[in-house]
Amino acid sequence: MTRLASTHMDSIKIHSLLNNTNNLSDSELNTMKSCSFRNTLGEYISWFTVGKGGNSNTAKKHFYGKDKHQYILQFIPDGNDIKKTLVIYIHGGGWNHFEPDDFKYVGSFFSNLGYPTTSLGYRLTPKNKYPAQIEDILTGYSTAIQNFKEQHLQIDNIIIVGFSAGAHLGGLIAYNKELQDKYGVKLLPIKGFCSISGPLRFESAFGKDRSANHMLNMLFEKGYDRSNAEPYNFVSPKDSIQVLCIHSLNDPLCNYQTSVEFLKKVNQNGSALGDLYLETDKHIHHTNLGIGMFLKDMPARQVLVEWLNKISE
Repeated sequence: MTRLASTHMDSIKIHSLLNNTNNLSDSELNTMKSCSFRNTLGEYISWFTVGKGGNSNTAKKHFYGKDKHQYILQFIPDGNDIKKTLVIYIHGGGWNHFEPDDFKYVGSFFSNLGYPTTSLGYRLTPKNKYPAQIEDILTGYSTAIQNFKEQHLQIDNIIIVGFSAGAHLGGLIAYNKELQDKYGVKLLPIKGFCSISGPLRFESAFGKDRSANHMLNMLFEKGYDRSNAEPYNFVSPKDSIQVLCIHSLNDPLCNYQTSVEFLKKVNQNGSALGDLYLETDKHIHHTNLGIGMFLKDMPARQVLVEWLNKISE
């Protein structure tokens, strides 16, 4: 099911995007889409208005490598009512910026809901080319599971949540089973995957955008077959992972069609595993969606919480 945020757009067909992207008229598409310049300007301004999360004193840091970004932050809920589902959060930043310390408020958000949470750090580009990031995500995961075992916390399954570049990496470890075999890491059963503004298929996410393709050039070695690093290419009819894609219609950095295409494949053969929440507020873009939803009460936050609670029952 596709859910749209703005109710004032009566002409939008709620369920159309996943079923048939051609059944919206030109006028409807023009109503939905803002001009590229306005969206880009809005994205730039959002960096200064979205705000910053407070520091969390409950996070425990564990390093698993020599690089300063090779660490995890672990958040354990207070009290005795701790869920047995582990939330793994992977941060964004174009694969070349930020680290878990910048997103402590996200870990605290999930922990306050009762979910043990691990925020995974990974080596950044351009110094470290892919698949260094995947190696780190899987190593960090193994470190987290071992630490939880030592603290006698029972973890039965996991939910992966990623923002932007982190959603890309999360989609790969969720769907590319060969990566688990290659690096000798066996993940616990994955109950769900939530992509927030994630580039799950590069062509539909970025097209010919120069800045986006520059980021990809920093991520991959020249000549690397990038199709081997697209989550879309590893979705199988045999998969049973529940998926929630959260995206803004007015995202100037990563086009929402990448989420639409990914969910079409997830829902192939009539399955109803995937759901899309499309934010249509013209003031919500990329950063102030993926960061803002954890800092204030937005519709996207409510959708995420409902989805988490439903699939972790």
